[in-house]
Amino acid sequence: MNPTLIRFSPTPPKITGPLQNLLAKKPPYKELKTGSTIQFLKKLDEHSFLSTGSEKTITVWRQFGYTFQIQTVLNQPKPITTLLVLDSNTFISGSKDKTIRVWERQQYGAFQEKQCLESHMDEVRCLEQIDATTFISSGDDHTIRIWEKNLEHWEQKHCIVDHFCHTIISNKDTAFVSVNNNTLNLFKKEGCDWILKSRLTDDNIPPQFDSFISYNNLMIGSYSTANENNSNLLIWNNLYTSSNELIQPRTLLEHYTITHLHAFDSNLALFTSEKDIYLKSTNNAQKIEENITPSPVTQVISLENTLILGLTDGTIQIIHAPERAAKKGYGTFL
Repeated sequence: MNPTLIRFSPTPPKITGPLQNLLAKKPPYKELKTGSTIQFLKKLDEHSFLSTGSEKTITVWRQFGYTFQIQTVLNQPKPITTLLVLDSNTFISGSKDKTIRVWERQQYGAFQEKQCLESHMDEVRCLEQIDATTFISSGDDHTIRIWEKNLEHWEQKHCIVDHFCHTIISNKDTAFVSVNNNTLNLFKKEGCDWILKSRLTDDNIPPQFDSFISYNNLMIGSYSTANENNSNLLIWNNLYTSSNELIQPRTLLEHYTITHLHAFDSNLALFTSEKDIYLKSTNNAQKIEENITPSPVTQVISLENTLILGLTDGTIQIIHAPERAAKKGYGTFL
């Protein structure tokens, strides 16, 4: 595979919404302290989100006026390794204690553990949704397990053994692709079974992705290379053909380790370990700010006119769009 180097565009990208305030570094936008590196940020709805750090808790944040406050703190016996939001009222966590826990919103908005699934024999590594009633889990026990909802409870319907992977990619059409040992594996549902349809092995395919998103009808994953100061981006228009043949991704190279990918309107933002931010459009990319945050960004989500960043120093930064902040007399910042 011949890699394509990202070209840096001389034309400034169009920047709108809360990203304007992030770049303008307008103090004092809201900063939430958690005490440990932010491992996961997940959007529940336009007014609430989840966060986890290196500890054993999941924090549910709810918007009150123009700030966010802790609504619920959920505890687990061991640290959380993966987090999946099914809908605004249900999310699922995987843990080093080998369990998968289903959490549901109760009366008055608080979340409570609904079910504990204990099929995995080692820590859970990845969770991915297929549809409203199906999700997939993978773990260090070298299994992929498919779970389906039966009335009010989740049940394991299928187990794929001898398959170790930390990344599962789903395009929500009764199919998923697992990533392991420089290989993509396509599984599709046929009747009640999940069948391996094809494989693609390539040295440029990583053991796992650091960040993976869908953007402008593309699927893009980033991963660190052997050179600690370098990351690769893999890009697909489609994962596989109508005849179930996996498609080889295109490779784009970036000069810094990419810690997170996030889509702002039509721009793909690349956050790096050097605390810089790039915006990419088509084959062009431009560094738009250096040292944008006090520590590297690990997670990014967008709510309604609000940008939320999770950092390695344990803080969560809340940045509102200028038009929203101005409504409450805050000028162009929170």
